[in-house]
Amino acid sequence: MWKRWRSTVAAGSRRAGGAVTLRWSWAPPPRQPMWREIHGGPSETGVSPILSVCAQRPNSTGMDHPSKCQCARSNNPDEEQEMKVAFALTVGLALIAASAEAHNVEGTLHTIQRTKTIRLGYLEMGVPFSFAGRYGKPEGYSVELCLRVAEGIRQQLGLGRLEVRWLPVTAENRFEMVKDGAIDLECGASTNTLSRQKVVDFSLPTWVDGSTFLTRVGSGIGRLSDLAGKKVAVIGDTTTEVALDELHRRGVAASIVRVANQVQGINALAAGAVDAYAGNQASLLVLMIESGNGSRFALSQDFLAYEPYGLVMRRDDGDFRQAVDQALARLYRSGEVVQIYEHWFRSFTTPSAAITAMWAINGLPE
Repeated sequence: MWKRWRSTVAAGSRRAGGAVTLRWSWAPPPRQPMWREIHGGPSETGVSPILSVCAQRPNSTGMDHPSKCQCARSNNPDEEQEMKVAFALTVGLALIAASAEAHNVEGTLHTIQRTKTIRLGYLEMGVPFSFAGRYGKPEGYSVELCLRVAEGIRQQLGLGRLEVRWLPVTAENRFEMVKDGAIDLECGASTNTLSRQKVVDFSLPTWVDGSTFLTRVGSGIGRLSDLAGKKVAVIGDTTTEVALDELHRRGVAASIVRVANQVQGINALAAGAVDAYAGNQASLLVLMIESGNGSRFALSQDFLAYEPYGLVMRRDDGDFRQAVDQALARLYRSGEVVQIYEHWFRSFTTPSAAITAMWAINGLPE
């Protein structure tokens, strides 16, 4: 290629009128388009298309030096074909990765505006915060908060309509579904912790609670210290399970029995398979009353851990986080959240001082 470039310049000088001193100006020879080389188009060097990309790379002076390229042509047609396939696969994977990155860069609000859809995750058995109600419809305190948030986002984006698409999650996969983009917002009973903040982000607090445990009346178990040597049911991958592990390190060694959901936990306790069932206080109170056998159970007044709940979203998406927090702050500031609370908790308890203070503190001004 280098010699051909020189002869082209020399021929042009002769046509211009005889022997003259050549002026060396950079005018690179025509090249085949890269897409043709990738797809197997012809190459001036005679080298296979994959290798010709390397052969045509200019050096630091801007001139081509094929001799400097470390690529070598293979005389084996099968080997060349394998290289072409490998190169095509590499390009394909790079394009897929670039597409995923573009989705992340776009931001959740832009995606919602473009698709006119918001995807919300809910727990199927997270009474009274998030559960599948009649006909499988998502219901609960957190579910209603998310619906209010969705309406606030619809208004902010100026959309005539916004489709709400509900997807079930579990205690085990809820954060991965948020992180991987399967859902935009998780509407369950997720405690905001420092370790979880490394994976996902949380909204303003939606609930303040404490984890405790239920026992059978007459069991003689009432204090945390009474759990030593007892079987305690708990939903796996929850902060309550972590609190029981911490209790074990403090010298109260209970035997942890993992269950998948609240129904399994309360049924195990009722059947005598476990001595206690641990969870957040509000959920345990509702389960105890709605089980139809509330007089059989006793709720401990000792707390395992502090549980501040929040709606869960992807990290590093400040615009979406602000839109969610704005909707929640308006609910708190206007007092509308009290009506939502009374709808789901009025039969069981009145707002605690901690809940009332949480609403007041997080009813941020515009």
